[in-house]
Amino acid sequence: MSENRTRTKNRKLYIISFEKANVLLYDGEGLKIFEGTNFLFRILYFLTAMMPAYILLDIQLYLKKNINIYFFGIILIVIFMVSIFMVWFIKFLMTNRYNEDKSAEVEKLINERSQISSRNNGAVTFLVGIILPSIIIFENSVAYTLIVFTLLQLVLLVLMLKSHSVFFNVPMIMMGIDVYQLHEGSFILTINGKLRLSREKIKLVRIGDSEMCHTYIYKKGQE
Repeated sequence: MSENRTRTKNRKLYIISFEKANVLLYDGEGLKIFEGTNFLFRILYFLTAMMPAYILLDIQLYLKKNINIYFFGIILIVIFMVSIFMVWFIKFLMTNRYNEDKSAEVEKLINERSQISSRNNGAVTFLVGIILPSIIIFENSVAYTLIVFTLLQLVLLVLMLKSHSVFFNVPMIMMGIDVYQLHEGSFILTINGKLRLSREKIKLVRIGDSEMCHTYIYKKGQE
């Protein structure tokens, strides 16, 4: 009789632990990089990520529509300069929040390589979502091309905000901001340095004010 009770108890414990494991797995896989972040960060991230598409569109219009070389050059310079400014502004906002916002601080121990799922992932998304829209050119009308391109941008923005994966951002990588995804599902944006394994807990700062935000900032040398 006691043996049956032990088996039943063990079975219940197994079921409970299994359910907890499922919940943990779902929470990790269901996290979104932009969930709980402010609107300005989302827009700036999207626009900088899409900069290669804007450059490619400008090149396509120049090659196929015989746009004036000077106009083409001016647009290219403007896109490049705006991209640098926006990434610098993102970096400034992240650094300022990391240094001054004590209420959003957390400590996390990252001492095993298996804890890090990916770094700057999303190359496939980059090719499909950025390269393809920029090469769709209507031969008869520049206006139609720009309208379709803008509509595709809006669709991509919605998809990016709802996505569970990282949206590849070339300008941010070039300016020293890397995006890591941990195996548990949370995201870490590093400034001027890679995320290294450590025996001690490192200081992270939540990038958004909401507790639903699981995207953190890490700045090397300021733990």
